[in-house]
Amino acid sequence: MQSVVLILDDEDREDPVVCQYKKICEDLGIVPISYFIRHINDTDIQMKYHGLDSSATKAISLILKDDVHIEKINLEGNWIKAEGARCVAKMLEENDYVTDLGLGDNKLGNDGARSICKILEINGSLRSLDLSGNEIDDNCADCISGTIENCKNLKHLNLSHNRFGEPGGEKLGPAIGANDRLDSLDLSWNHVRKVGACAIAKGLKENVGLKVCKLAWNGFGPEGGCAIADALATNQSLTELDISGNRLNLTSAEKISKAFKTNDTLKVLRMGNNLITTTGAICLATAINTNVNCELELLDLTDIPVEYEFLRIVEDIKAKRKEFQVIHGPIIRSGNTGHDLSKPAIDPYKRKEPVLILDGHIVVNDLRLIEILSRYDPTGCFSVSPEDFITALDELAVPYDKLKLQDTFEKISKDQSGRIYLGDALQKKDNEKTDETFPEDKS
Repeated sequence: MQSVVLILDDEDREDPVVCQYKKICEDLGIVPISYFIRHINDTDIQMKYHGLDSSATKAISLILKDDVHIEKINLEGNWIKAEGARCVAKMLEENDYVTDLGLGDNKLGNDGARSICKILEINGSLRSLDLSGNEIDDNCADCISGTIENCKNLKHLNLSHNRFGEPGGEKLGPAIGANDRLDSLDLSWNHVRKVGACAIAKGLKENVGLKVCKLAWNGFGPEGGCAIADALATNQSLTELDISGNRLNLTSAEKISKAFKTNDTLKVLRMGNNLITTTGAICLATAINTNVNCELELLDLTDIPVEYEFLRIVEDIKAKRKEFQVIHGPIIRSGNTGHDLSKPAIDPYKRKEPVLILDGHIVVNDLRLIEILSRYDPTGCFSVSPEDFITALDELAVPYDKLKLQDTFEKISKDQSGRIYLGDALQKKDNEKTDETFPEDKS
């Protein structure tokens, strides 16, 4: 009887790492995950919302501990709990190649967070760590603070959507001040308030390396807002700060505005969903416009109402800095503070231009502007200077094309005496009044 020898091609031979993974799963009594098998040799393992439990995490960790190619692991949105976190920690104890680890929304709790923080004292390769949404509270603040203060290799840390409160903020603040290696820190959607908020602000004041800090939706309140303003006046490293939804008021906005006099590093400021009022928005815009040191490129005032005075200042900023952007809430007819009660309301949807530029000539298109301009013509010569004309337009508080108007002023200064003649506009005003007094009989 003739024997048959079956020769397998390389493609038919199963990867030994896959065989090892299947054997581990068999020993643990779980089903191997086909997605992980397909990507077992990738440098970036993305297993978000795969329904992993602690046993599945253990099997994956036992394989990855010897993987010299793996760089990024993202297990966000599973259910690995504290036991799964301990398995990941043991993997990191032997693997010095992983640089990014995502464990958000995994029900780690304080015990799981402690396991990860403890291993960071040994592991020197991890650069980015996401522990968001893991029910970590003040009882773990000491451990987290130690990680922030002592881990010199970590660059990005996400602790958002946890349960840190006022005591946690008091412990995290000094650690933030002591760390000079962290590039970004996310503490948004916690419960840090009052003394805890002030402690974190003090940490930012003392920090010399942090570039991005997200503190949104913590309820800092006016006290925390003023402490943040004090930090901004001193800090020279932050380029992006998010303090949205923190119950900041007008006083907070005014103090932050004053910080722009000395701060020349901040590029992005997010302050939306606060109670700073239209006056606070104007105060911020004015500070950005008048302070030469201010380098802000994006002002985010999401859901904060503004009025036309704010928009006019923003146009001035954009004329100087083309890259400047602003996000704001609805445009309202007048301010929403007690001081705005006596101010005239302006229809935000009115489309009539106060002045028209036709063939290099300025045509006044608003009778209210004529009345204001008359005050700047005490001699009765029916002419005003370009500077007075701009002042009158600003007093009218309606938008206009400032750049186009400025070009026309330059032409007038060359061709005429440099003043703007109002005779035709005043004649038009008198004619309209005459028509109202003596209407024509159209019968």
